[in-house]
Amino acid sequence: MSYRQVLATPGVRPWAIVTLGTRLTVATVPLGGVLLAAGVLDSFAIGGLLAGGYAAGETLLAPVMGRRAQRGRLRRELTLAITAEAALILATLAVLAVDRRWWPVAVATMAAAGGAASGLPGALRSYIAGSVDRAARDRALSVDNIINQVNWLVGPALAAVGSAVISPWAPLTIVVSALVCTLPAVARLPTRAVDSDPGPRETLRTPALLRRIILPIVASALIMASMATLDVLIPARVAADGVPPVLSGLALGGLAAAAMVASALYGARRWPGSPTRHAQVGLLAIAVLVWAIGISGPAWLALSLCVAVGFAEAPALLGRNIALTEQIPEDQWTVGFSLLYSAAGLGYTAGATIAGQVFEHVGVGAAFEVIGVMVVALGTLTMMIEGIVNRRRTRQTLGG
Repeated sequence: MSYRQVLATPGVRPWAIVTLGTRLTVATVPLGGVLLAAGVLDSFAIGGLLAGGYAAGETLLAPVMGRRAQRGRLRRELTLAITAEAALILATLAVLAVDRRWWPVAVATMAAAGGAASGLPGALRSYIAGSVDRAARDRALSVDNIINQVNWLVGPALAAVGSAVISPWAPLTIVVSALVCTLPAVARLPTRAVDSDPGPRETLRTPALLRRIILPIVASALIMASMATLDVLIPARVAADGVPPVLSGLALGGLAAAAMVASALYGARRWPGSPTRHAQVGLLAIAVLVWAIGISGPAWLALSLCVAVGFAEAPALLGRNIALTEQIPEDQWTVGFSLLYSAAGLGYTAGATIAGQVFEHVGVGAAFEVIGVMVVALGTLTMMIEGIVNRRRTRQTLGG
């Protein structure tokens, strides 16, 4: 099945509209919240709380909301989540417009908005994975990753340009409009996220599900810890060489573009090895590139290595997602993807925190080296454990 055939599959085009609209919010809110507080409250710190509150709500509630979306009807759950997120973001804007001293309430409503929407990525990803046959799943999930990277190209730019050209209120107002515009597309989706297996199904409780996918969860956290290191440290890395930090934004945009190209190439053919192996190799490549940025010479080389991370990120993320669909029952994908989403948020938070602290104590180059070595070590340990677990499963299967 070609990419054109995947896009022609019934339900995929409305899915793409909903995915674009909902993930644009995820990509725009962090910088949009910071610029809103900076422009309205003259406080970047409060802006960080707005962005952090939204991310915390996503991370903490993703497993719960994923389980809810898995058990419920797809159209109803998507409609409720999108409507709640839009209303809560509007409430944030209203609170700040009425009385700027109420900013703690605005932080709480942003956290609630992130929590309300936290089940959306898992539900939408499991829908696209279940909409095609197994042979085309690589391409379907590649389309999902391409859309995700498009949003990470557009979202921060939308926040920056909207705030500077229109007003600090504009970015979050635009994403609310985008959310509302997805609702007609939601109505065109089928009732349930996954309904392709009419036979008996194995229902896993969250602890059992975690045991099945604990290694992809760890990989997800490590991947995002590495990406957080880039976001936090690459501006300081190029500034140390006297290069304007704004160029780091272009490099991060190039990373997203590289990930889009790599995603398209990954899904275009069958690659040697298993999806799990692809994810492992991609993770280690990301870690090595992060380490290399720390020891690279001129700023242009550091920026080039940053862009190259995108080519490793795509197989790491896609291999992880495909591996998950092979390790748990199909009707458990929504909560499984939501657990990966939650782990990614925790990994990003941990990575950003560690990178910032190491930078303060040993400098930017050493911080890249420390994070890179940590991820290589943990990634290698994960590979070894996964190999042991797989061999035991094989022996149990043959023995059973």
